[in-house]
Amino acid sequence: MNKFYTVAHRLSQWADSTPDAVAQRYRKSGEWKTVTAREFCDRTFYLAVFLESKGFTKDDVGAIFSYNCPQWVQMDIAPTMLGAKSAGLYPNSNIKDVKYILTHTEAKVLSVQNKYYYEKTRGEDGKVVIPDSCKMILVFEGDAGFDSRAVKYDDAIAEGKRIAVQSGKKVADYLGRMNPDHGAFLIYTSGTTGNPKGVLLSNRNFLTAADIVIRTWALPERTGSTASFLPLCHIAEKLQNLGAGISQRYVVNYLSSIDKIAEEMPQVEPTLLLCVPRLWEKMIEGVNIKLKNAPPARRKLAQWAFAVGGRVAEAKFDGKMPNPLDLI
Repeated sequence: MNKFYTVAHRLSQWADSTPDAVAQRYRKSGEWKTVTAREFCDRTFYLAVFLESKGFTKDDVGAIFSYNCPQWVQMDIAPTMLGAKSAGLYPNSNIKDVKYILTHTEAKVLSVQNKYYYEKTRGEDGKVVIPDSCKMILVFEGDAGFDSRAVKYDDAIAEGKRIAVQSGKKVADYLGRMNPDHGAFLIYTSGTTGNPKGVLLSNRNFLTAADIVIRTWALPERTGSTASFLPLCHIAEKLQNLGAGISQRYVVNYLSSIDKIAEEMPQVEPTLLLCVPRLWEKMIEGVNIKLKNAPPARRKLAQWAFAVGGRVAEAKFDGKMPNPLDLI
């Protein structure tokens, strides 16, 4: 098991050992684009250098308001390289919860996916609820001219790289200063009952839990892939994406949206799929609708397969050996 207890250390290990391995995939203009382990690590490092140059310190918090994407994860890890903290907001957060979390964390930087998410920070009076403590808004995609504090993600990466090259800063310099027991990730509830409740996890807290998941599920190393579409601000998706994904060196495929699951899932064919009951139900509902109009032979074959799968699953859940005929 990987002994390093910070996500940044494990990412750096991956980038050093297999720099050309695909780490992240995302869809843009109908095509799947890739980010290698080296690019993943470098972009995270350059973001940390950029934040540091803007006065971001170990006492600060960076908040993220965006749908799942590679930039989300890069910006989640970057503050931790400075000993600082990261906090995610649910993509469907209402204005009350957005205001509460940004105020509660006193976030110094807010990352948004695009102008659409920035507009979601406006109250009924049309004014943004981003507090004065927020000195910068990092924009992952599109125009950044909507706020004087806004900076394009690509510009931040370029500036961080320029500073690192000129100053001779290295990833190892930042890793050497990291304390795995310092707070790293702020996890908030959805706020369905009162204000969102937050808990602070250290890198060691987080990766100890991730390692337990990896052992329990017997996840193989370097041979898997995942599909990311559940909220990254939730601990479950964070454990899959940053925990298992980086520790086991899996390709993480970022689906475009919940609505694109049926279209994009067959394209990425993940070997590890974290899901929620309602989505499983929707998937089987879709299959059953198609089967109603399928030829009789195909319908009977599917019904037989469901029955076999059900018997095998029940046996495994009961700790029993499935019928050998069902395993053929």
